[in-house]
Amino acid sequence: MPVLPSFQLFDHVSDGVLVLKRDWSIAYSNARAEASFGRRDLKGKVFSEVFPHDQGSEIRKVCHKAFETGQSEACEFFSYDLLAWFEVRAVPMADELALLFRDISEKRLDLERVEARRRALDALFDQVFLGIMQMDSTLRPMLVNDHLCYLAGRPRHEMLTLPPSAWMAPEDAAVFSSALASRDAEPTWETTVRLVRPDGTLRHCSLQLSRVMGDGAPGHTIVVLNDITEQLEAERKASDAAALLRAIIDSAQDLIFVKDRDGRFVLTNRELADSTPPLIGGRVDEHFAPHFAADYSATDAEVMRSGRPAIVEQRIPLNSGERMFQTIKVPWRSGDEIIGVIGFSRDITARLDAEARLREQEERYRFAARATKDAIWDWDLASGQVTWNPAIEELCGDRPGAEANWWEDRIHPEDRGSVTDDIEAFRRSEGERWEREYRFRRADGSYAHILDRGFLVRNEAGKPVRMIGAMVDMSERVAAFERLNELQTELIHMSRVSAMGTMASALAHELNQPLTGIANYVSGARRLLQEKGATAIEAVLPVLADAADEVVKTGELIRRLRRMVARGQVEIQMIDLDALVRDALSLAIPNRRLAGVTIDISGVSASVLGDPIQVQQVLVNLIRNAVEAMEDRPDKRLELWSERLETVHRLYVRDTGAGMPPDMAERLFTPFATTKPDGLGVGLMISRTILEAHGGAISMLETGPQGTTMFIDLPASDA
Repeated sequence: MPVLPSFQLFDHVSDGVLVLKRDWSIAYSNARAEASFGRRDLKGKVFSEVFPHDQGSEIRKVCHKAFETGQSEACEFFSYDLLAWFEVRAVPMADELALLFRDISEKRLDLERVEARRRALDALFDQVFLGIMQMDSTLRPMLVNDHLCYLAGRPRHEMLTLPPSAWMAPEDAAVFSSALASRDAEPTWETTVRLVRPDGTLRHCSLQLSRVMGDGAPGHTIVVLNDITEQLEAERKASDAAALLRAIIDSAQDLIFVKDRDGRFVLTNRELADSTPPLIGGRVDEHFAPHFAADYSATDAEVMRSGRPAIVEQRIPLNSGERMFQTIKVPWRSGDEIIGVIGFSRDITARLDAEARLREQEERYRFAARATKDAIWDWDLASGQVTWNPAIEELCGDRPGAEANWWEDRIHPEDRGSVTDDIEAFRRSEGERWEREYRFRRADGSYAHILDRGFLVRNEAGKPVRMIGAMVDMSERVAAFERLNELQTELIHMSRVSAMGTMASALAHELNQPLTGIANYVSGARRLLQEKGATAIEAVLPVLADAADEVVKTGELIRRLRRMVARGQVEIQMIDLDALVRDALSLAIPNRRLAGVTIDISGVSASVLGDPIQVQQVLVNLIRNAVEAMEDRPDKRLELWSERLETVHRLYVRDTGAGMPPDMAERLFTPFATTKPDGLGVGLMISRTILEAHGGAISMLETGPQGTTMFIDLPASDA
């Protein structure tokens, strides 16, 4: 393949040069080419702009072939735009094509003059483009012109010696021979025959046979054949095109019709024919109500008067009922004359209904956006633009910016990173709904607690393109919830204090014993020292040691009481369940002997998560309820054991009391439900609140005459 080093080389050649890109745009033209094409600047133009009338011409075929094969191609062609003949060579150059033009108009003109003279002679001898054969009275060929030889594809001597069956289709040759041999035939006879060339191709010809009589007897016969192959092919193509056009028109779902100048229907497609009464040959005023007909006729008249298309929306009555159509009407032309109207009507009833529903939905959206206090936002992810409803101004006290950065900058610094990371991760995920709580700065510098929800809209390829959501100001609810937590914490604390009050006599007795012992130990030691002096030290030391032990016991009991009634923040930590159970027992039953309760603890060695004080409060409440339930029972037995269940440890508390009435079992955790004469009925309710806040639970396993079993679930520390 020739490779030209530079376009500049073309500036010095005598031919006109155009360089085409594969998209048919002109990358270069030399001065010779620009002069040939009217001294226009051709660079950047599309080839069809320079040769608008050469679509499908030889030059187009040559260029296509050169691009496809990468080989140089050449042709001659006549430009109807420049009215000149050119010799063209197409030379591939990598991804481009160089076209070298040489004007050969004069050369062609000379050749055409010679050809004209030759054609004149051929016409003189060959009776223009007709095949002629002359036969004598014996029906032997005497003369055959060149054109018949061309039609049959055989030399003259064969045409003069071969029978018709050798160069004519057998069926046609038989009919032709029979007509030749007939003595009673008319002077002239016509038919259509097929000439068979040696290569097997056929030429269809009209045949006219004329008999020339001489002195009352048959003279010679002249056979004239006219080639109608192209005519028949054109008729076949026209018929195929008409059938194809009809098939296309009939397959269309639109209504298609053609009316003549008088408004009569001359064509309707199948859709229209199936949807209305027969229209062909009639006018609109014969088939439609007057108000419809007047509207249709007025549009037709305007199209024919102006010669311009018209687009109208019209209601058309069909067999199934009236429907709304968008109709395009264009002039039907024959040459320069307008002879009617062609129409295309598309049913837009469903589209109009959908548009009406959409307008209604948009109106409802606008009303809802005005009515709600929620700040509704619409985020275009491609442009970064955010549209807000007016409620955002009430929420933040300021007019919002149109950029997403305005929203991001007003998120509390401690929340901003996690919120933006979260929404970015959501956009990359397959999810559709996003929700997040954060703090949002108002115009006065204060922060609102926001619950933000969003819905992600994706395009057909699944790419996120839009996000719509609403910001709800949760500040009042958050404040109320915080106040509720404070009240709940206070209630839990008061419950502990109340529990200590009910246990005051037992605790006082438990404290009195070690204090009495301490007083006695100290009093005895003092007497010994007074009586014996320094010699009594050895005897006094054991007594003081016993007093110190009693002080330690008393201090430990007091510390437990102080922890139980102290206020403090909830602190979730790892708890030794066994130690917690034993501390709760020491508070709930300070003196087991006086209480007369047998306690059985087994399998409570476990580690759980929780706030030690609050969980201890729950255990104390359960243990005290169990002890009080066994107050009048001869056998007072309290059993505590635990088991591991998946992610929790379950601790059971069983007593040997008389059980609960059925109605009380059903409303055991209802506020103010109690069987105690002086009880408030809030202990178990508070216990359930505490445990649920820990991710645990409390419930009754069973109750009856043999006793009641309660259990609590606490999260395992290794879950």
